[in-house]
Amino acid sequence: MRFKQIIANNLRCFEQVELTLAPKTTLICGGNGTGKTTLLEGLSLAGLGKSFISRKTQDIVKKGTLGVCVKAIIEDDVLGESTIIVRKTKKATEILIDQQTCEKASFLAQKIPTVIVNSRAASLLTEGPSNRRALIDRTMFHVEPKYVILWKAYSRALRQRNESLRKGRLGKIHGEWDELLVTLGSKIDDSRQDIVSEINKALSGDVLKEVFGPLTLKYFPGWSKEMGYRAHLSASRERDESLGHTTVGVHRADVAFHAPHGAIAQELSRGQAKFLVCGVLLSLADFIASKTTKNPVILVDDLAAELDDRLIRLAMEGFEKQKGQTVFTAIRPDELLSFSHGIEKVFHVEQHHKGCTH
Repeated sequence: MRFKQIIANNLRCFEQVELTLAPKTTLICGGNGTGKTTLLEGLSLAGLGKSFISRKTQDIVKKGTLGVCVKAIIEDDVLGESTIIVRKTKKATEILIDQQTCEKASFLAQKIPTVIVNSRAASLLTEGPSNRRALIDRTMFHVEPKYVILWKAYSRALRQRNESLRKGRLGKIHGEWDELLVTLGSKIDDSRQDIVSEINKALSGDVLKEVFGPLTLKYFPGWSKEMGYRAHLSASRERDESLGHTTVGVHRADVAFHAPHGAIAQELSRGQAKFLVCGVLLSLADFIASKTTKNPVILVDDLAAELDDRLIRLAMEGFEKQKGQTVFTAIRPDELLSFSHGIEKVFHVEQHHKGCTH
């Protein structure tokens, strides 16, 4: 599945903008503030139902207008064409797939899986663990429809347990909440470990080994492996009651990259960190494709920033090996064209619009 065309109305600086994409690789180029990232944002809205830049609708709607509308035509070699419309106002989000209302954005994520490499890629390794958990969980949303239901059920149980802790009412029902969290959390943990295994396969590949040497992604489930989930949750009850929230469970999980001498996140330059995250995201795209038979669309914002020529070349080689569609942005075309012969179409956004800012 891939994007054929996108039309966005009232998206940030654009009153209307239309982009027809190449089947495999498109490069969107233009100066600072011309709207390159905004076009990727429009594709993100069509593929995920939300922006990858801001959660606030008012941030992405053109000033003086009531809402944004993105229409995308997607195509598949077997299934043919399909139309997605996403409308957002301050009050609501409406998603239509072939004129049929789509109640949940998770259905959209399974329709056309979309992976994003943005300007915050390098920070993923050093920011809080919630972003790394979200990276893994978003991958599962593309792969397994029931995972969304599972995660929401766990979140509800966690909120209820935390509320009971804060009000001092956990009492005799703590065993019931604990059992529910263990049952749901263990299933989430199993799925996450499948993804971590896939990433570790990628880390053993020649390219990442060439740059970083031996690397392993270590997964920390959010509880003591030696003690076990159920026992650790029970043992933490007194502490949880004191703090007013649950300190053990999959909501506390994390992952970290380790070399033979230990964790390496703080040792990497921003360019190295960004390149490593690119490798991880490519492995997640492979995981999605292997589980769904759908090759994800990959949106790559300003790949050349912070990477030297060698890392740009290696990254481009990795993206070009993907079977799905890739859309890049760059300030100047030669930032990527000089490292690739596979870019099918170049869209000069400044020729269509000027003065776009975030």
